[in-house]
Amino acid sequence: MTERHSVLAACGTIFSIATSIIKSSAPKNRPIASAKISVRGAVIFLWAHLGIMIWMVRDVNELAWRIALSAIFPLAGMYPVMKRITYWPQAWLGISINVGVVMAWAFITGTIPTSALALFGGTWAWTIWYDTIYACQDKKDDIKAGVKSTALLFGKSIKVVLALFAFMMMSGLILAGILNGHELPYFLLSVGGGSVYLAVQLYAVDTDSPKSCWAAFHRNGFHLGALIWSGFLADYIWTAIGTALVGFASKISSQGL
Repeated sequence: MTERHSVLAACGTIFSIATSIIKSSAPKNRPIASAKISVRGAVIFLWAHLGIMIWMVRDVNELAWRIALSAIFPLAGMYPVMKRITYWPQAWLGISINVGVVMAWAFITGTIPTSALALFGGTWAWTIWYDTIYACQDKKDDIKAGVKSTALLFGKSIKVVLALFAFMMMSGLILAGILNGHELPYFLLSVGGGSVYLAVQLYAVDTDSPKSCWAAFHRNGFHLGALIWSGFLADYIWTAIGTALVGFASKISSQGL
């Protein structure tokens, strides 16, 4: 049950992140760019949040603490720089966002098993999927500004490459499910439902239409994220009920004897 608690916590982290990132807007509408907040105010806001984040992880074990610090500072802090030096900033973003998966696992169990790494790999591929779609909105502006992204790198082959990352995502979820001993609800909802959702979205999204890309990106958080999380939750409930029934039957049997 400890492993199932871990994976449920890890998936809760994924869904929480997914639903928060979709609230962002195009760069020109963000607080600093639109002059709604000064640079000084933004710095104060940043350090206040960093302090809160460090305070929140103050009581975790050493392994989780180290992971948390790496997530707060070098991983998240370096992401904007990556847009200037590589066409793969989405790969870096995938690491910085989904490190929460292994951190949740490390916090509960004190270890990072192979199943956690498989889940991390799957969600890493998912981040590249949805943030590449997001970056398609800004292709013209990014070229002018000298900002790099996988959307520009993949070019006309973007849907083929996105299909590859969708396959990698589902492979990670399948491997994590097998290693962690998940049952039918997980494979039906998270894997099966997720695969169908990705296929439909890949077919429907127009990567040359900012409106279409935004809609697809938005749905990844609220729709696909919720679908995958529901599979983990259903599997947890399924297993808990099964364990309770077995225990009840065993108790009845022993009383009968």
